[in-house]
Amino acid sequence: MNIAGNRSNQVSKKLKLLFIGAFPPSNKKIFGGNVTDCKILLDAGLANHFDLILLDSTQRTVPPPPVWRRLMYALPRIWNFVYLTKKNRPDAILIFASTGLSFIEKSFLAILGRIFKSCVMFFPRGGRLMDECRQSNFYRCFVRLMMRFPNILLCQGEVWRNFFVNELELGIEKCAILTNWTATADLLEIGSRRCYDTNNKIKILFLGSLNRSKGVFELIDAFSQLISLFPYLELVIAGEGKDSDEALIYVKEKGLNKNVFFTGWIEGERKLYVLSDSDIFCLPSHVEGLPNSMIEAMAVGLPVIITPVGSVPDVITDGENGLLTPLYDSVSLAHRIELLVVDQALRMALGRAAHETARTKFNPVKAVQQLVFLAEKDKISE
Repeated sequence: MNIAGNRSNQVSKKLKLLFIGAFPPSNKKIFGGNVTDCKILLDAGLANHFDLILLDSTQRTVPPPPVWRRLMYALPRIWNFVYLTKKNRPDAILIFASTGLSFIEKSFLAILGRIFKSCVMFFPRGGRLMDECRQSNFYRCFVRLMMRFPNILLCQGEVWRNFFVNELELGIEKCAILTNWTATADLLEIGSRRCYDTNNKIKILFLGSLNRSKGVFELIDAFSQLISLFPYLELVIAGEGKDSDEALIYVKEKGLNKNVFFTGWIEGERKLYVLSDSDIFCLPSHVEGLPNSMIEAMAVGLPVIITPVGSVPDVITDGENGLLTPLYDSVSLAHRIELLVVDQALRMALGRAAHETARTKFNPVKAVQQLVFLAEKDKISE
């Protein structure tokens, strides 16, 4: 019996993949990390390796709608999931999940996927999941139970895999690392051409949701400590969120209107321009998984200042390819920013090292190849 030949035949044709992620209609202006991640995977040729069935689970508003409305959105989505699964009988199901209600809904979909005998690849994306499990024994037990259903648990880095294995007591054999894939070719091209001569005008970039948990208020505080010493500094805050209005008021109270600029959400060519036109990237988040904006900044060759949360320590080595700063500490943050403001050589060294890290580790083609490998491996093992 030719076992090798049988295995080859099993994976010679494209597998069917039901992908639950963020696929908003083209006429809807919806932003966020999951939207970016899903688009990049599709652009990187995911459909060349799978017969794709897409199910949109995009959060429709920022901030999130009330619970009752989210339940209204979830029920038809669950129905569509059952319909698509029964109709297409996918070999594999890829589920992106955030925290809170998203995690509960997507966990239920994972159970349904196993009932339909598909290989379920579950990817927790919300940086709060670890903190929420550590703060509540009940929630930790619930997450541990739900995470036993997926065939494969995708982890954003070693920190996440260690959490699942050591704290949730899940088998290491089901935990696979799938690193960030947002270092796209156009971003890397900008990084390869970056010039670090700023002519005494330095722009600091914050790119992310305008929520307190992203550390935007600590960044504004740090910036206010530096502006009298370096009046040529500019802070560009790109993004929107539930604390946008409060951030605008805070900047006015600090008297920083002439040096702080709010752009709202940016995408496409405008996003590329803002990234290329900046000199320092800063994201002092309180909680993260592995932030897309950090990888994008690294890809364009920006020196990054960031807090050691989530899987960030898996990527950033302090003083080598970025600077780490303590959580909630605007004084330390101001000091890190000042180091880069006064030292062009340090900006260049960290920026070039960041670019190389992004180029070698966070290529979208590698992420697609890893997903193909995991799905085919599970199919062969049946």
